Amino acid sequence: RQAQELALQHKEQADTEPPGVYFSKPLMMSEVKFTSKGSLLGGKKQRIGTLTLEAGAVVSKRYDGSNAVLVYSFNVDKSEISVSGQSIDLGHVGEKARNFTFRSKQDCDAFAAAFAATKAWQQS
Repeated sequence: RQAQELALQHKEQADTEPPGVYFSKPLMMSEVKFTSKGSLLGGKKQRIGTLTLEAGAVVSKRYDGSNAVLVYSFNVDKSEISVSGQSIDLGHVGEKARNFTFRSKQDCDAFAAAFAATKAWQQS
């Protein structure tokens, strides 16, 4: 029953989303370059993966063979974004921002515009 209610709520929310807002539908950019955090055993590494805006979050994943591995996750309401060329710096307010470089300036600008529209819509 809870699952049915959540599905209905999700559908109702999708029906009210204006164009350019990505909450119930994903905006996924592929071939995005970023540096992973590293770990105690290994250092930071240059990665290529995806950056997805959906359900109030931005999620960065890399691929290890056929497995998608979560690298970063940001809450849209608590994050800030800045654009420089075909790169963005994205991070939670007060924390270190992470840099993501897109295939093209057009992809970067489209993602930044979708992020701004989605954040504004969520906060309205």
